[in-house]
Order: sequence, then C-alpha cells, then structure tokens
Amino acid sequence: MEPSELLSSFDQYDPAHVQVMHEVLAHARRECPVFHTTAEPGYWVVSRYADAKRILFDTAAFSNRNGVTVHGVGEPRPLPAAADPPLHKQYRDILRPYFTQQAIRAHEPELRKLAQQLMEPWLSTGEVEFVKDYAAKLAYAALFAVFLRSSGAEDIDLFVAGADRIVQESTQDAYAQLMGLVRQLLARRRSSGVEINDMIGAVELGSVDGRPLTEDEKVGMIFSAVAAGFETNYATMALIMHQVVRHPELETRIQGPDWASGHLAEFLRFVSPVTGLIRTVTRDTEIGGVALRAGDTVLVHYASVDRDEAQFPQADTLDFARPNSGQHMAFSFGVHRCLGAPFAEFLIGIGLEELTRRATGFRLRDPELDVPYTTGVVCRPEALPLTFELR
Repeated sequence: MEPSELLSSFDQYDPAHVQVMHEVLAHARRECPVFHTTAEPGYWVVSRYADAKRILFDTAAFSNRNGVTVHGVGEPRPLPAAADPPLHKQYRDILRPYFTQQAIRAHEPELRKLAQQLMEPWLSTGEVEFVKDYAAKLAYAALFAVFLRSSGAEDIDLFVAGADRIVQESTQDAYAQLMGLVRQLLARRRSSGVEINDMIGAVELGSVDGRPLTEDEKVGMIFSAVAAGFETNYATMALIMHQVVRHPELETRIQGPDWASGHLAEFLRFVSPVTGLIRTVTRDTEIGGVALRAGDTVLVHYASVDRDEAQFPQADTLDFARPNSGQHMAFSFGVHRCLGAPFAEFLIGIGLEELTRRATGFRLRDPELDVPYTTGVVCRPEALPLTFELR
C-alpha cells in the first residue's frame, strides 16, 4: 500500500504502519501536513514543526486535561502531564529540585557503578540482548536508586513490564496495572515509617493551591515518573545502538566522557523515541489551514516534526555538525517539555560511555535479522541481540 493510502487510517499502534511510519509522515508533510485518521478513537495528526510548535506553546487552545495518549487514561491522571497551567507548574515545582544539574550530577558515581554492575553477568560472553539486559535494567535501576530510593527496586521487572504495556497499548487495563504497582510502592513506604528525601517523600509532603495532594494526585505523579520518563530513556539507548549496529562508523560518536554533549541532540532529533502525544482542542481554531473544533483530539507527531525538512535540512540524514539539532522535540517543547530531560541526557550519556569503554565492535547476532519495532507512544527496537568484543 502506498504511504498516501495509509493517511486516512494511520495508526501508531499498528505494527504495519509503524514499519513505514517515516514514509507516511514524509508524504503528509509534503501534501497534507494536518490530516485526520480514523484510527481509534479518531483524531488529527500534525506532522510539521511550525504547526507543532504553535500547538505546544498555546496551552489555552490546546489542553492536556484529557491526558496525552489517544486512548485516554481515566483516573487517576498522570501528573503533571495531564494538567494545564497554572496548576501544571505547581505539580512540576514539587519534583523540580530532583532535576537540577547539581542534583543530577551528584549521582554520577552511583550511576556509573550501576552501569558497570549490570554489564558483569554478560560482558565476558561477548553477547547481550541489549534492550532487556542492559538498557531497560539501567534505566529502571537508576529510577529506583536516584528518585525512589529503597522503595521497591526488587520489583523492577514488574515495573518494566507494566510501563512497556502503557506505551505499547495505552489501554485502561495497562494503566490500571501500573497504577496498582505505584499504590503498592506508596503503601510500602508508609508502612516502613521511614522518611526519605526522594520523589515519594516529596509527593507525600507536596501541596497545590494551598492544600495537600490527594492520594490520586500522589499516585499520578509517581506513575508519570515510572511510565513516561524512564521508558523513554532506555528506548533512546536502544534506538541509538540500533543505528550503531547498522552503521558501525557511528560507534565513535558514543565514546568518551563528552560524547553526549556533542552528539546526543542530533541522535535524539533523528530517532525521537516518543512518536507523538495528544492535545485536546478547547475552542474552534485552525492549524495548517485546517479547521479544528472544540473537543477535537490532535496528535503532535514528534517523530515527524523532527524530520521536517523546513526546520532541519536533509532531515533524514544524521548530521553531527547540524547547527540547530538542539531544537528537536524529542522531549516536547514549551511548558510541558519533559521535566526529566536533563537526567535522561545524563543517564544515556553515562550508559553508552561505560559500555563502549569496555566493549567495541557491536553487531547483530544474526546479521539477517529484521529488527522489529514496538508500536504505540514509544517506538523502539523490541530486542537487540548483539555480539561485541572486549577492549
């Protein structure tokens, strides 16, 4: 089927559509940059950078109140993502102290040690399933070690599975499963009687509009940290590593202590792990010459806008000399830009630096393998079975 024929039913949860996503969205950017899809529950897709930027900065006309995934989330809502200004800022401010550069860098020795420990079981074998046995474990071990200290690290596999369901399905059952794990996390902390300066401690003591957070608000905030920020961290590592095994000359781009400061922004623009998130239209308006009605759902397709030639010339090429790579939307834009972006950049940098310090020559175990990608909110390799050589 031609890309133009898929537009009217384009579905980021359909594996066949994900396989040709970039071809479909490139056609959309050229011919119909704002298009409607009948994919459940029916919504508009915005494919160009300028239109996406306008939406993300206009929080009055394009609201987060119904959540950020096309299937909705029900209650409790993930926070601060599913909140509009000015309340949105109050939720963010509760967590902001944990994401300052000073706070993040204080954990560098701990994060490096985690990465080194996670490599030990398989480093001498010359083989690893990179997604499951390194990237995912590092992202969630970091979550529990840095932000949810001593609060259930033994349940990492459960949280990984729960968060994977969220981004790949976005169903009510998937949300309920992970919300249940978060409630257990909060209950264990309370029963321990221990007060710890971490995210759980922050939401327990947090307040908005001069009142304490409700139980659902507390659950929604921890849920967001687990489901959103750290799922994308390991997805980005997997996406970058897939580029490296396909193009071995890129390995030099992820080596050394400063690789991330020089090259990560362009990688993020090119791979954009979060395919797209929604906004709900609050009043009749237009985008890209298309009339939108109050109540319409609009998907801002980050993976498309980061390949917009009008913003990034030769956008389908990795160009590490690109002057505006830092304008990518992999972490969104505006007031809803990912609060955890600085930590994501730091962790991804450490994770790949530590790996390439010990190993080199990464290749697919089966050179003929056609690596399948996940569907849904986060698009990443399902698995990357690799071989490598020790340095």
